[in-house]
Amino acid sequence: MAFADADPAYSIVSALAEGADRIVAAIGREEEFRSPQFCRYRATKYRADFKSTSLKSSFDDFLQDATSVFELNGERAAEDRAYEAVGLLMLANSDVLIAIWDQKPAAGPAEPRESSNMRCWRHTGVVLVDPAGRREPELLWQKESKFPAPVSESRTSRGEISTTR
Repeated sequence: MAFADADPAYSIVSALAEGADRIVAAIGREEEFRSPQFCRYRATKYRADFKSTSLKSSFDDFLQDATSVFELNGERAAEDRAYEAVGLLMLANSDVLIAIWDQKPAAGPAEPRESSNMRCWRHTGVVLVDPAGRREPELLWQKESKFPAPVSESRTSRGEISTTR
């Protein structure tokens, strides 16, 4: 297998939700990574979700700095479907997923989208980060196979991640 002589181009894709999405997007911006952004609704409709002026301003800044903006036409009446669609779109545009996750099942309406996102990310490298910092980040990677393994037969390799720069 041959690789290009040029340095790799890094991107951080995000849905710019409050919390982990914004934290990772901010780190990507600091590192000057390319930053395509994904909105589950038209940006003007999505902007209304943020309650404070500072959150709206931050959202506007991220969109202004983005290399591209993908706006889905999700509807409030089908909010779970809009979340699922934007999650799957981000996964389809990712080589590695940074999952800031306590490893507990989602509660409430997030459960259906978690299930389909989990099925999808099994075929992507995942950096699993414990939000409480009790565990070191881990790299989860589906073992090589010709075809995706069914969930019941899925096997992952776990490796150590260096947290130094």
